[in-house]
Parts: sequence; structure tokens; C-alpha cells
Amino acid sequence: MKKLLFFALLLLISQLSNTYSQVITKSFNLNEVFAAYPKLNRSLTGVPSVRMPNFNLDSLINEDLKFQQKDVPFRFGKGFDVNYTLKDGSWVDSDSVRIWSLKISSHGAYSLNFIFKDFYLPNKAELYIYNTNGTVLYGPVTSAQNTPNGFFMTDLIQGDESIIQIFEPNEVKNQTKLNISRVVHAYKNMIYSDASLLLSGLAT
Repeated sequence: MKKLLFFALLLLISQLSNTYSQVITKSFNLNEVFAAYPKLNRSLTGVPSVRMPNFNLDSLINEDLKFQQKDVPFRFGKGFDVNYTLKDGSWVDSDSVRIWSLKISSHGAYSLNFIFKDFYLPNKAELYIYNTNGTVLYGPVTSAQNTPNGFFMTDLIQGDESIIQIFEPNEVKNQTKLNISRVVHAYKNMIYSDASLLLSGLAT
């Protein structure tokens, strides 16, 4: 059973990797993201923030240990069903582009990743996700990642706080769509693959 699950996950990961391979996750030294990408918001003053509920991690780990001999895989992480839209963040206007920002945190997470529905970026718009200490950047996500059903999922963003920012040129103003439907708090010792495992139901 474990071998079948393993090969099924490999197939799923391969398929999803092809789908999202155009989006790059980059690692930097402390705060170097902001030097490499000056347009990103280093100051979080005024950026709306949402925080995932606390939960008992030890209890979840103990549950997994009890089931490890019963062909039940470890959980990828703790998943939270949410419903965040563009209304939950804030826009800042400039002469040529406006920037939408939202900070999402989950205390103690090794990494965070996100599942979007009703996701759409117009031409020339860009989405970036980065952690608050400036060591990981995911993006740019562009209109090339739009899907017919509006589904999109991100890579792992290391750290327990992430900033999601959208850069929308004024020429396509109000065309962006975004709904964050799931936030996953990954455990440091339980990561054995990438965000593709979310679809297999391992994030509960």
C-alpha cells in the first residue's frame, strides 16, 4: 500500500510540477529580497494582516505516530480553510500601477503555502509572495498561470509569515481576481515533498 501511495504521489507531483514550473522560488540571504526587488514592500506599515488559529501540534504528531504502522502517511501540515479575497488586503495607487498587499501568518510554521480559487491575473499584472525576513521569494506569477477553472497553488514559502502582493497596471485596473481558499501550515519534520501533496489530502 505504501509503495502504491508513493508512486501515485510521484505521478501527481510530476504533473503539477509541469503545470507550475514557470514560477520560480528563489532563496536569498537575510533581507536580500528587498535589495534585489526594490518594488516589494519592505515596510509593512498599513498592510492588513490575518493570522491562522493556534493548534496543538504535539497532538497531531502523536496521532501520526500511532498510525505510521498502518499505511497511513504523515500529514503534510495543518490546513486551514479560509475565504480571503481582494477586499481583505489593501491597495496603494501610483501613477502607472497599483499594489495590493496582504500579510498571512501562522505561529511556528516551518513554511506556508496557499491554494487559490477564482484566480485570474490580467496581462502585465504580477503576483509575488515573500517571507517577512526577505529570504524567500516566489514569483512572478503572471497571466501565463491562469487556468480555465481559476485554480492555482503555490510552492512552500519558508517562515511563518508571508506577504502576498499583486502589481496591477492601471491599464488593466479592476481586472484581477483572487480568492485564497486554503492556507497550509507545514511542520518542519514532516515535509517530505512539495506543495503538490496538498491535493492528495495529506494536509488536514
